[in-house]
Amino acid sequence: MFDRFDKPFVAFFTIQNINHGMWIIANLAVKDYYKDYLGLDPGEMAIYISIIHIPWSFKILYGLISDNVPICGTRRKSYLVIMGFIQFIALMSLFVFCPEDPLAVALILAVASMSEAFTNVVSDAIMVI
Repeated sequence: MFDRFDKPFVAFFTIQNINHGMWIIANLAVKDYYKDYLGLDPGEMAIYISIIHIPWSFKILYGLISDNVPICGTRRKSYLVIMGFIQFIALMSLFVFCPEDPLAVALILAVASMSEAFTNVVSDAIMVI
């Protein structure tokens, strides 16, 4: 892979895929958290899980924003840093505060999901160009 692509591209590609894999693990952990720790039934759990996944429906908007609204002179790198920071803060707040309200957990994870979806869109745009 290093013969065809440069090292920063391969490093970015690897890190983004690890990040996305960790997000999938977090989604699985949320299902167990809702079921075992909070004791929600499958219907309630589905509502909260759908709240978490709503930001993925707006991926086209994230692409339009990153393409048309530059921050500090860059169109993509700044969004990667900002969204990575937002995702870190959201997941750390979930860890530190341990909310027991399922809606609070869903909203915090929806913010993290939005940043993951935004990062996914921006990284896909970088991969294409």
